[in-house]
Amino acid sequence: MRCFVTSLLFIVGSTVVAAEVPQQLPKTTVAVFKNGYAFFTRQGVVTVTEGWGVLRDLPPASHGTLWLSADGQPVDESVVSKRDVATPRNATSITELLSANVGRSVTVTVRDKEYSGTIVEPARSVGSPATTDTSRAEPLLILEGGGKTMAFPRGDVTAISFSGKPATSLDGMVEEKSLRFRARGDRVAVSLSYLREGLSWAPQYLVTLENDSTARLSMTALLVNDAEILGDADVYFVVGFPNFAFSTVQSPLGLQQSLAQFLAALSGGRERTYNTMSNMSNVMTQSSMINVGESGAATGLTNDDVKGTIEEDLFLYSRSHVTLSRGERAQYQIFSATVPYQHLYKTEIGDTSGADWNGRSVDPRERETASQVWHSLRLKNNTRLPWTTAPAIAMAASRPLAQETLHYTPADGATDLKLTIAPDVEVQPGEVETSRQRVTIASDNYIAVTVKGTIVLRNYKRKQVTLSIEKLLTGETLSQSNEGKSVALATHLSAVNPSIRLTWEIPLAAGARETVTYTYKVLFRT
Repeated sequence: MRCFVTSLLFIVGSTVVAAEVPQQLPKTTVAVFKNGYAFFTRQGVVTVTEGWGVLRDLPPASHGTLWLSADGQPVDESVVSKRDVATPRNATSITELLSANVGRSVTVTVRDKEYSGTIVEPARSVGSPATTDTSRAEPLLILEGGGKTMAFPRGDVTAISFSGKPATSLDGMVEEKSLRFRARGDRVAVSLSYLREGLSWAPQYLVTLENDSTARLSMTALLVNDAEILGDADVYFVVGFPNFAFSTVQSPLGLQQSLAQFLAALSGGRERTYNTMSNMSNVMTQSSMINVGESGAATGLTNDDVKGTIEEDLFLYSRSHVTLSRGERAQYQIFSATVPYQHLYKTEIGDTSGADWNGRSVDPRERETASQVWHSLRLKNNTRLPWTTAPAIAMAASRPLAQETLHYTPADGATDLKLTIAPDVEVQPGEVETSRQRVTIASDNYIAVTVKGTIVLRNYKRKQVTLSIEKLLTGETLSQSNEGKSVALATHLSAVNPSIRLTWEIPLAAGARETVTYTYKVLFRT
């Protein structure tokens, strides 16, 4: 896996120094998941002093995911600490400007009078002798000039005149976290890997119908960066369900929590992580992890410019040269492929048997009414990577047709994308009882009812359509016409009434009328 550390600063002893930066910064590799987490790997060259190298600006990594290596080998010893570091900053007030110019000769205006002298004390708070609370004390300015010492309340100083150009910066204290590690040699190549939150991606599709048999499928990735700066990075958009059991627990190496807080988070971290995964199960249903080759190039792809990596069950779309600041959002074209499709008209008819799996009477889940027919596109995935679940908008000749969810589709699989209800294709279901008799099964008494169903189909369009029908029922299938398929669903395997799904695909010529029939037997307890 190629990776790097961006804009690292290194510390030697107690002095902050800039690291020797290469002419061209190395690259970052990031695997981005849809749940707001990303796995970073960064690298750079560190100068070693007296056997120690030091990194600063440590990321808020998840527990157990922060790993450091030097020259390709795991680091034997590393220590994380924090300290206050003097950092220059610009003066932003009269008090700070006077503090930055101690020892300079000035003329100040106080209550419309001018006083000249040398600043011998910076403006600071002086507490009242009657109290130790200095938070409300008046800051003072002290000047020496003309053989006397003068003190003024800072609030009374309305103007300052300098003899020459004044200093405008002063030192401020900033808390800095650093990691020092043992290393050999004068310079070592360091690799830092970690999982952190704050980066996520969301896919979306554009389906453009080119003709009656092929469509152009384009996928873009919306990248949301609330984590850290990405500079010329290789980004991998992961299709899958990340399994990081302690992702919600921050690593103690981040120095962001006490021992008690860490232990409390550790005890509940796994449960919180699984709850987060459960909430996202509607859009993330596959198991994936990163495994990127050295070149980062596409492997085994055959359709257009689809770029990504396949490793067993791992699927990653790739994008190179990504530069994005924290707080920015970007959208990237991931791939565009020509895929075959066919128009399909689909209807689903619910169970009207009135019985459950155990033979008890229940209210029918759907009455015998005309069923809606959806005009759909059946898209064939002829690429080598899966299509992840995402919204898709369908277009024809620059006209929008519909927007729907394109569901996860493996390579060589197919998916149906709904367009709109088709009022010109009519489906009218109906069922009648043909016989009933008493039966005994394992000493339990039942009434066996035989039911005949009919589905009347009518195509009012001026072209032939293919109508896909799905019918659910409870009971034992006896027959079905028109080469219909009957599948017993694996629910309640000990049931006296199995759950059945009947399916047909019927070609209907323009203006044609067709009747599909089926029979089944359902048991009711007496």
